[in-house]
This record gives sequence, structure tokens and C-alpha cells, in this order.
Amino acid sequence: FFYFHVEILVTIVAIQGFYLFKMLSKPKSQQNHNLILKFTTGMLLIFLVTVGPIHEISESYLFSAHMLQHVVLTIIAPPLILAGLPNNMLDILFNIRLLSRICLFLVHPLVAFFLFNLVYALWHFPVLYNLALNVHFIHFFEHALFFSTAFLMWIPLLSPFKQISVLSPPLKMMYLFFLSVGQIIVFAPITFSEIVLYSRYLNSPVTVITPLQDQIIGGILMKISGGLIFLTLFIVTFFNWAKMEENRV
Repeated sequence: FFYFHVEILVTIVAIQGFYLFKMLSKPKSQQNHNLILKFTTGMLLIFLVTVGPIHEISESYLFSAHMLQHVVLTIIAPPLILAGLPNNMLDILFNIRLLSRICLFLVHPLVAFFLFNLVYALWHFPVLYNLALNVHFIHFFEHALFFSTAFLMWIPLLSPFKQISVLSPPLKMMYLFFLSVGQIIVFAPITFSEIVLYSRYLNSPVTVITPLQDQIIGGILMKISGGLIFLTLFIVTFFNWAKMEENRV
């Protein structure tokens, strides 16, 4: 039996509605439909994995479905949403000195990297993971933290904001490398464990695969998806940097 979580649906609709209102209230000559498409795609992906069947499957049936949720919330949706924001989105924050300092602190590469990996690792400890599955509000809070810290993590790489510069190519490649390595902290214990770490799935009615096989698939999905995206960006950054250096000569 699948059902919609009203609070998640309301949050997504409210954010998307506010964004469209701000973007479409501009004169037609200033409307950027490419930005709108990117942002809306990111929000649609979040909707698909957090409202309805996929969410219910991830809570009670398949650990791997839950990892798919986490991949979308941290690796796929945030950069799309970030790419869909106009460069003046943070103007109101940077007009207030205290908020400006807080924003600049949170998006500092070291801080963003640390927050993202800390939050991601802690919530995969069995105690917290099982608690989130048993208490829906905590699960909602967990996913909100995943997305928000991932959003901060992506800003040094893809910042569209005029107040925040992206990293230089060498630093960007270093950042991407350590992001990929950082996931090993979560990936390895889950994938190579000889026991099922998350008791909720022990009684799963799914019979096609065992709970342990499902756990291994989830760990691999987590690592491969993040690794492929970070590696692709690493390669693209390297070749763009090489081209820039070639043009300087």
C-alpha cells in the first residue's frame, strides 16, 4: 500500500511555486527558460524519489531503493537545482553582513566538504538509520539535511552566484578527488559487511534477492553513482584546464 506524504509534497510544491513565481514575474526578455528547466528537473527528481512508491519501497522493502533516494538527493538533484538558480539569488542575504558571513563560511570548500561527509556518514550508522525508518519526521529531517549539505558541497564546484567564485581547476580536481574518496567511509562497511546492518529489511517480503545481497547492491549503487559523476567532472575539468592553458600560450 503506497501513499503520499503530504508534508513532503507541500514542501516541494511550495519551493517550486515560489521559484516559478519569481522567474516568470520578470519581463519576458529577462526570463531564462533554460534555468527553469534545470531547476524544475531537479525538483521533479526529488518528488519522484520522496513521494509515493519509491519512498515506501525504500522504507520497508529494499535498502538499495533507499540508496537510490540518497543518490538523487545528494548527487543528482542538487547540482541541477543549483544550475537553475539566477546569479542574483543570494543578493538579499549578502546585503546583511551577518548572513553574508554565515553564507561564505558554509560554502567554504573545507566546511562544505566536512559537513556533507559528516552528515552522510552519521545517518548511515545503523542506530540513526533505523530510527529514521521508524519515525517519519526524523526521516524527513534526515533527507532535508542530506539535500542541504549536498547543496553546500556543490557550490564550490558550480556556483552561479556572483558573490561566490568557483574553485580554480586544480583545486576543483582535488576537491572532486577527495569527495570520491570520502564516500569510502560509508561504502566499505555497508558493501563488505557479512551481516545485514539494518534490521528493518530482515523481514522484507522481497524474495528475488536476500537482504544481504540487497545491502551489497545498495552500497555499490552509492559508490558507483557518486564515483562516476565525480570522475566525469574531474576529467571535464582537467581537459578544460588544459585547453585554457593552451590558449594562454
